[in-house]
Amino acid sequence: MLLILIAEQLYQKRWQVSLQTTLLLISSFLASLINPFGFRIYKEVLIHSQVPLKTLIAEWVPPSPLHFAFLTFILLILFSSVLFSLINQKRALPVFPLLSACVFILLALLARRNLPFAYFSLIFLYFESHFPSLFSTKKSLPFFLPTSLLMIGILIVVFLSLPKTQRLNTNWQAFCDESSVVYPCQAVEFLKKQKIKGNIYNTYEWGGFLIWQLPEFKVFVDGRMPAWLHSSGKSPYTLFLEIIQRQPGWDKSLRTYKIKWLLIQNGTFLDLELQKSASRRTKDWIKEVYRDKTAVVYSVLK
Repeated sequence: MLLILIAEQLYQKRWQVSLQTTLLLISSFLASLINPFGFRIYKEVLIHSQVPLKTLIAEWVPPSPLHFAFLTFILLILFSSVLFSLINQKRALPVFPLLSACVFILLALLARRNLPFAYFSLIFLYFESHFPSLFSTKKSLPFFLPTSLLMIGILIVVFLSLPKTQRLNTNWQAFCDESSVVYPCQAVEFLKKQKIKGNIYNTYEWGGFLIWQLPEFKVFVDGRMPAWLHSSGKSPYTLFLEIIQRQPGWDKSLRTYKIKWLLIQNGTFLDLELQKSASRRTKDWIKEVYRDKTAVVYSVLK
C-alpha cells in the first residue's frame, strides 16, 4: 500500500513527501527483520499464501452470507456518497484511499479476519472525500473539527481499554484468566517441577505460550504451523485435530512423535474419552497426573 501511495505522490510531483514515504517504507521493512528468523520470516508469508487456510482455521473462512450482503450494501452506499461528494467538490478521485479500500475489501471477502481492515479503509476513504481539509497542509476550522472529533474518539477508546490492558500486563493471574485466550498457568507450573522433560501434545491455542514458558519442552503445534507441510502430506494442525478428536490411529501418532506429556483443555473430547477409558486399554500407557478448571495433564508412560 505504501508503494501505491509513493506512486501517487510522484505523479503529483510531491517530491519531498514521496521521499519521506519511501523512508517510512524502508524503515518498516527493516523493522520487520528484527525477529529471531531474519529474512526467513518472509518465507512464512510465501508458505501461507500457498495454503488454503480457510479449510483449517475458522478466522480464515469468508464472511457469512448475511455479513457479505451487509458489507456489499454498505459499500454501495459509501461509494455512491464518495462519488457524489467528489463531483460536488469538483475534485479528482483520491487514488490511494480508493485503491486501499478496494484491496482491503477484497481481502475481507476472502477471509473474515480482514474485516476490521476493510472497515478502517472505508472510514479513511469517507473522511478523505467528505473532509479534504483533514488531510490538507492548510489548517482551518474544517480541519480542526473532524480532527478534534477523531482525537476525542481515540482518547475514549484508550481510556476505556487502559484499565484492563494495565491489569493484564501487571497481574500474572489476570493475564492467565482474563486474556482473550485462557492460559494453563497452573498446569505449566506443575510441568516445570517435573524431572522428565520431552515432547508435549498441546492445545493449539497454547502453543506460543508454552514455547515461552516451557522452552525445555518441545510443543506439538502452535499458531505458525497450520500452513507448514509435514512429510505425511498433512498440516501439523490436521494431525493435531486427528488426535484431539481421537480419530483412528491417534494413539499411534502419539508414539510416532514420542509424546511424553499431553497438556489439553479440561473437558475436550479427548479428555472425556481418556477419562472413560482410564480403566480399559489406555490405563497401561497413559495416566492423568494433573487437573484444574482450565487444563489437564496426562503422562504417557510408554
